[in-house]
Amino acid sequence: RTSDGTLWAGTAAVLCRLQAGGAFACPGDRLAPGLDRAVVNALWAAPGGVLWVGTRTGLFRLDPRRADAPATVYTAATSDLPGDAVYAIAPDDSG
Repeated sequence: RTSDGTLWAGTAAVLCRLQAGGAFACPGDRLAPGLDRAVVNALWAAPGGVLWVGTRTGLFRLDPRRADAPATVYTAATSDLPGDAVYAIAPDDSG
């Protein structure tokens, strides 16, 4: 659950959200290219509202409060991840 009260759920095919007012959507590609086809393995809602999504194809950093902000995608080729698949997300002391 992100700080705005939105409940997020990931499946083997899609990332969906249930907003506090009851609206349900599976925004997929509108949040990040490739996210509509991603197998979601892990989710973490950071205290500031940022949503981290671990998939078989990388780690997505989304800010659902800012529809105009592009997602950041971390992969083995673009970051220090040892591989593209992310199965768990654990915050460190810096968040």
